[in-house]
Amino acid sequence: MKDKPINILLVEDNPGDAELVKEMLADTSAFQFELVHCDRLSKAEEILGRRSFDVILLDLSLPDGQGLDTVIQTRAATNKMPIVVMSGLGDVDLAINALQKGAQDYLVKGEVDSNLLSRSVRYAIERKQAEEALRKAHDQLEMRVEERTAELILANEALLSEIAERKKTEMALQKSEASLAEAQRIAHLGNWEWHVQTNKLYWSDEIYRIFGQTPKEFWATYDEFLNFVHPGDKEYVKKAVEEALYGGPFYIDHRIVLPDGSIRFVHQQGEVTFGENGEPIRMFGIVRDITDEKEKEMQLIMTERLAALGQMASGIAHEINNPLATIAACAEGLLNRIRKGRPDAGLLENYLGIISEEVIRCKGITTSMLSFVRKVDYEKKEVDINEVLDKTIELIGFQGRFKEVTVTKHYGQRMTVRGIEGELKQVFLAIIVNALDAMEDKGSLMLDTEVIYPDPGEKKREFVCIRIRDSGPGIPRELSNRIFDPFFTTKGEKGGTGLGLSIVHKIIKDHNGSVTVTSDSGAGTTFTITIPR
Repeated sequence: MKDKPINILLVEDNPGDAELVKEMLADTSAFQFELVHCDRLSKAEEILGRRSFDVILLDLSLPDGQGLDTVIQTRAATNKMPIVVMSGLGDVDLAINALQKGAQDYLVKGEVDSNLLSRSVRYAIERKQAEEALRKAHDQLEMRVEERTAELILANEALLSEIAERKKTEMALQKSEASLAEAQRIAHLGNWEWHVQTNKLYWSDEIYRIFGQTPKEFWATYDEFLNFVHPGDKEYVKKAVEEALYGGPFYIDHRIVLPDGSIRFVHQQGEVTFGENGEPIRMFGIVRDITDEKEKEMQLIMTERLAALGQMASGIAHEINNPLATIAACAEGLLNRIRKGRPDAGLLENYLGIISEEVIRCKGITTSMLSFVRKVDYEKKEVDINEVLDKTIELIGFQGRFKEVTVTKHYGQRMTVRGIEGELKQVFLAIIVNALDAMEDKGSLMLDTEVIYPDPGEKKREFVCIRIRDSGPGIPRELSNRIFDPFFTTKGEKGGTGLGLSIVHKIIKDHNGSVTVTSDSGAGTTFTITIPR
């Protein structure tokens, strides 16, 4: 920033304030700048139509624009330039609303110095650049997923076609194998075949590359394959294979550890063929390296998690302020007693007890917040669904949103699944917050959990079923099929990225489960989630 001047557009109708901003910018040594000043919103729009700036310093009170409308109009004029709001009002709600409307920062006149202004300018530029980078990364991810999906479809079509032609000529077979190997290399997808009775395992060349091995130098067996599986996923993989040998589906994601110690994510799916007596004869399927997709997916999940926390921030801050006020009052009372020379041991013990309780309360709130925004974990562990639901209710409760909402719980026993607690909490948070928004924080919320069996006569496969019901107005039928679409939202100016339920669907799918919704206008909404145990 020191080499290239920062182009700044200052929109300020007060000459004194404008001059003060210029002086503060001149005092900073962090960067050089070129400043253009105008005193009307209309003039700013005219200037923005002719040229671009690195950052816009925007007053909220202008002769032709007041309050948040100035942010909205400026954002409409340019969506690529960061905006730093400068207002004479130290209003937290106004600041939050301004950020939600597209501003990168909010400064209060009279509380700004040269250092704070320079930091804010740089922060706004860097944050806008980060947002653009994230958007581009998301677009690239979408494009890569489409390309790889198309490649996979073509590879599978080629594979089926080439297998049909195998009986014709040896030359056609060789051409088929060469084409398949190249397609698998491009798609990072390999196929395998396991002869269960003899324990012989065949890997295509791409699987050797995915597992960091060289064909003909490493002989694949089922036991050798298990040695590559991450220790935290090994029992899960073995259980999935055993269930497939009894007729269950085989569709899993898990981690592998390569010889150099690096960790990769793979997706596997397969089928089993059985003999006349029902015994498993052969299992065949595919392996695909999904490491890049998983990393991008986790980044998206973390972004939505931070966005959700940001929407709850004001309520949580209010909840923390209450115990802090009590602590301050107790401390002031004790100080007055000590200054007047009238210390009372009983009163001291009572006040310190109150302070201790309020500190524990604050600690509980911050611990819940930190656990929610902790870095995304990849390892699935035994998770108690009932506890995760209770923790989610507690986190939302810090906002004070259950004052006029009746929460009814009907929990079954032993509601444990193999999953990631942070992701499941994110699922429940998104659904429950949507329910509270729909009910406008008034009504009833019902949480039910139970164990179900897909085949009542065959109780080998168990699922935990979670139902979250609200008494809200329901979802119109024309919208019910779109609620899981990425970026679909009905909240409008209330906020929200439109990614919440899309990520809910993705997380539950990654847990090999399903999520459905039933709703009619005026009859409330029920989300039903099933996850295998």
